[in-house]
Amino acid sequence: PSKVLNVHFFNPALVMKTVEVVKGPHTAKETFDAAFAFVKSIDKTPCTIEKEIYGFVVNRIFSALTREACYLVDMGIAWPEDIDTAVKGALGHAMGPLETLDMTGIDLEYSVYMEKFRNSGDKADLPAACLATHYGKGEYGRNQGKAFTTIQNNFCANLNKSVLQNPEKQQKKKIEGEENRHAKGNRYRTNHTRRF
Repeated sequence: PSKVLNVHFFNPALVMKTVEVVKGPHTAKETFDAAFAFVKSIDKTPCTIEKEIYGFVVNRIFSALTREACYLVDMGIAWPEDIDTAVKGALGHAMGPLETLDMTGIDLEYSVYMEKFRNSGDKADLPAACLATHYGKGEYGRNQGKAFTTIQNNFCANLNKSVLQNPEKQQKKKIEGEENRHAKGNRYRTNHTRRF
């Protein structure tokens, strides 16, 4: 166990420079130092994670960002491409959160949230309604030529304008139908989950 640790690359690994090097409670200092040095030797940027935690650092921050972005979509607050434009312009991100979901896979994000929910039993850990809806329809993102922004913009364009202009009404509608949408999405999970 003292010679085991997590070295977390990001997708696509040949392009992304940052690598999380994670100290487990069992990991020897020599093991960590060797892994850290290896990451530097292949021209990557190692980032030390002092303790193991679900999602490490980057994915936890990304998850918080995408959850809020999906909430804004669900409430009809902003169009997906406008959310991405705002995040890229104001926060300096190379890609917006919903563009990134297109690349990494809506099905992967859905599965991550469902796994968290199964472990916690907390409904707050359920995937956003828009994720569950797209997952249930088999719309997984760029790998299928069905980008989140295109799917969701078409979806929003068919909504009644009064609903889009009334977040409280939209939230009530979301809450009432949330469990049914998640149940539908979960029925598709067995047949559509990708292998990574």
